[in-house]
Amino acid sequence: RMLGITPMVDDSSLVVSIEATGDGSLQLTIPRTVLESTRDGNDDDVFILVDGEETDDYEIITTETDRTITVQFSAGTEVIEIIGTWVIPEFGTIAAMILAIAIISVIAISARSKLSIIPRY
Repeated sequence: RMLGITPMVDDSSLVVSIEATGDGSLQLTIPRTVLESTRDGNDDDVFILVDGEETDDYEIITTETDRTITVQFSAGTEVIEIIGTWVIPEFGTIAAMILAIAIISVIAISARSKLSIIPRY
């Protein structure tokens, strides 16, 4: 059972938390806008860690827009980490856009209604 996926910006990785009661596999289709692995403009391999240990027991299908990764794991596995060269921060772009819209809205409203943060005497 998958418990969650967390982007780790500093490590350029996605951490997938699971609860594995038996052996199995996990298949994820990850858009390149979320996790990318390129070097000098060319595709580069991602690294996959299962409970902190590098594994070769995975398959990757790469397209222009995403990567489909299938990772084999054994019973008791808790963490699968997929490491690329870049990962999007969690809500980073959306938060920046919302902040910019909020600032612009405050400026526009205060300019129209002649509101002032500093009271005039």
